[in-house]
Amino acid sequence: MRQRIERAGILKSKIKDMPSKGGWYRYLANRESASQLGIDDELWEQLSLTIVNGQILGYVYVGLTTNIKQRFGHHLRGNIAASTLRRSIHSLLPNLDKDELSNFIDNLYAEYFVEECSVCRVVVEQSEMKTKILPLNVDENVNPVLTDFVLALKNKRKMLLKSAGT
Repeated sequence: MRQRIERAGILKSKIKDMPSKGGWYRYLANRESASQLGIDDELWEQLSLTIVNGQILGYVYVGLTTNIKQRFGHHLRGNIAASTLRRSIHSLLPNLDKDELSNFIDNLYAEYFVEECSVCRVVVEQSEMKTKILPLNVDENVNPVLTDFVLALKNKRKMLLKSAGT
């Protein structure tokens, strides 16, 4: 089952209706949001792009989960300890308070796919990492186009966790 691409803020209002099943998901950003995250024009042009409601969006993150409902709850309502997506975004936008961070994430777009086969989910994530440039994925992201971006993001995430005392 595939959920169509929707603004994350809309999905937030639908979390209670999401499946409590395993799957994988992707987040997308428009050019303005991507720019705020430090994705320059050169990198933007290399992202996998799609058009939703007349707006060009770039894929920026992929993840897998054993529970779609819970994972989206962490991403859309949680804290930086429970969500690597929130941690990455907050590391890139450190001046945002928790509400501003949530508002920023609400303006991203997301889609999810139910896939209960755990091996299949891993294969999908590995394939996505190999075929797409996903700047907010840090772990196992060895795309040479992203080397500097991912290294800087890793360092910023470490500093954020250290300052948060986690």
